[in-house]
Amino acid sequence: MEWQTIVWISLLFFVIATLYSSVGFGGGSSYLAILALYLADQHIIRSQALVCNIAVVGIGTFMAYRHGLLHTRQIVPYTALSVPMSYLGATLALSDRFFFLALSMALILSALGLAAQVWWLQNRVYVSDPSRLKPLLLGGGVGFLSGMVGIGGGIFLSPLCHLLRLAQPREIASLAGFFILVNSLAGLAGLVATQRFELQPGLLFAVLVPVALGGLLGSGLKNKVLRPGQIRLITAALVLFVGIRLLVKYL
Repeated sequence: MEWQTIVWISLLFFVIATLYSSVGFGGGSSYLAILALYLADQHIIRSQALVCNIAVVGIGTFMAYRHGLLHTRQIVPYTALSVPMSYLGATLALSDRFFFLALSMALILSALGLAAQVWWLQNRVYVSDPSRLKPLLLGGGVGFLSGMVGIGGGIFLSPLCHLLRLAQPREIASLAGFFILVNSLAGLAGLVATQRFELQPGLLFAVLVPVALGGLLGSGLKNKVLRPGQIRLITAALVLFVGIRLLVKYL
């Protein structure tokens, strides 16, 4: 990969990390989307995206913990099944064509979910569901899909929690970062266990520092520049474009 391309990718990753971390996400879907435009090796794409995801949400989760925003009673029902399912999804041996088709559909669905969260779900009346079965099953399903394509799953979990009214908006926002962190770690462990964890050291160093800085900046900004709805629409437009492009290419 030419150095001009690496510089361009690192700048994009910095912007993505800043925007995503300001609303509690890691940016995995957009990292995947960008890397899929330049790389053809699914294992490198998934590995790079997961490492960047962990760097960003690790910072956000630490800050949320320090401010007392993480509660075991809230996070366990969503993560108890998602972690092993994310690990299982990451261990699957997928053909390149199937992987990119699955990735394209995941990107398109996440874009639609983000748009729905802005245009429809934000005005819903929330009545938290006390049931623990729904969060358990939802976390397991999202975790499996996340492990398979190489993301943390917060971009799926958040709209679905809003749609099903499983928690209050502030609870969903604080949950998303931790959910992404543990699923990304589980997915990474699955890749390592199956010897599919691959990195390009030069590219990794070029993007890891920018995403860490972006994660710090975004966690500090906390929506002071753009509103959460604007960030979600920008993200939705990016992942929808790449999702459709990949779908057309590999279909």
